[in-house]
Amino acid sequence: MNFDSKFEAKVSFLFFDAADLTSHIYELHESTLDDCIFQLRNILSQTKNLKGVQLFVNGDTLEISRFIREISDGFEDVAFFGTKANVFLDDMMKSEQPYIISNHKLISDGILAVTYSGENLNIMMDYRLGWTQLGRGMVATVDKDRPRQIGDTCLLIVDGKPAVELYERYLGVKNTPDFLLNINEFPLVLERGDTTIVRVPFYNGPEGELYFFGDIYDGEIYAWHGVCGEDGIFVQYVS
Repeated sequence: MNFDSKFEAKVSFLFFDAADLTSHIYELHESTLDDCIFQLRNILSQTKNLKGVQLFVNGDTLEISRFIREISDGFEDVAFFGTKANVFLDDMMKSEQPYIISNHKLISDGILAVTYSGENLNIMMDYRLGWTQLGRGMVATVDKDRPRQIGDTCLLIVDGKPAVELYERYLGVKNTPDFLLNINEFPLVLERGDTTIVRVPFYNGPEGELYFFGDIYDGEIYAWHGVCGEDGIFVQYVS
């Protein structure tokens, strides 16, 4: 639907004849993340023939990785997938707010979970990124105690220097108000077991620290990677 030259909406419709879908929405202004996890786990455990859970999350300091880890624990045969509500980077720099809309509610800080169930329903998951390593490793230091401006993780130091200097050293991008606009095509990538995970910074602090949605472990090692001919950054966990 194209309403005018400024606003545009894209609507997708999904049709099922072998599944039951139920949506559950939690506003974190009204309850804590722990309450949400407890209530949703009870719902999942009582849902017959549960096959999948689609998650839509939103909120500046929502601990996304902890939420997914704790909500999916014990449901190894259930497919968990989804996304974070967001706006275009240019709009984010203007403090435009993304929202989740469901069940006659519009929320800016919360979680929408859609359960997929059915005796004859089958869900196949696939996950591909196709990165190729291009460089030496660099050790990362995460500050777990610093109050987070945004997201799950504060990446403080890489190879003994402020995290933003990684981008200045290799890309020539300085820690300015336009920093995120200049580096958003060069994410960090986490290699954990057989899974490759992308991490993109959402805020750059005045001391050169970077803030991410999703966890990054202290002691992970970074190396440059490329995908489809473009450069990125790769991270490999060190046990």
